[in-house]
Amino acid sequence: MVEEIRCDADFLFLRMSPSWMFVDDLRRFVESFCAASCPGVDREEQLALAAHELVQNAIAYASAPGVELKLQLDRETGRVRVSVTNAADPEHT
Repeated sequence: MVEEIRCDADFLFLRMSPSWMFVDDLRRFVESFCAASCPGVDREEQLALAAHELVQNAIAYASAPGVELKLQLDRETGRVRVSVTNAADPEHT
């Protein structure tokens, strides 16, 4: 038997000009947000790692300061959407 764990839909949006020193803090914040939003699901470490890697890439390949992180937890579908955007050099798109 598979137990379905439901949580309320939550949305996190951050716009920042991060530096490398804050990437690990961002990972911990995302992990905490996911754990608080959906207790008992135990996927917060994986989601935090995904956000961490995406933000690292956004910083590394940005052509201008500014990164946006969006994280949406959808209780209806049981899915999570993580997206990170930045301004990138055309050679990196």
